[in-house]
Amino acid sequence: MPNVGILIVDDDYASRLLISKILEKEKYDLVQASNGFDALTQLRKKSYDLMISDLRMEGMNGIELLQKARQIHPTLAVIILTGHASMQTAIDAVRLGAIDYLMKPINSDELLIRVKKAVERVQLEKRLSEIERQM
Repeated sequence: MPNVGILIVDDDYASRLLISKILEKEKYDLVQASNGFDALTQLRKKSYDLMISDLRMEGMNGIELLQKARQIHPTLAVIILTGHASMQTAIDAVRLGAIDYLMKPINSDELLIRVKKAVERVQLEKRLSEIERQM
């Protein structure tokens, strides 16, 4: 989907590359960040529709990044990825505004389905906001 910006955040280069390879077939506008600090810099430069972030990263974890990212862009859709899932981290992520939570290793079909759903949700929310502004 052209004109859909997705920020991919993971401190593991191979994971970022894999996610990018899976999503580039869909023609999304993809940008990668190697850590939470780099992601925040990217978010201050440009508005994205979706951020896909690893949970465990050096310096700033995915939950901390989610909180700071939502301060910059309150409507940013976020999907959290992790290889170290627990019920509590899933609850924390959703409570803080993540729209989805996926386990690593990444299943490409599952990732595509979840990203498409997230993008559809973002586009619907944009349309609703536009209709509200026109009223």
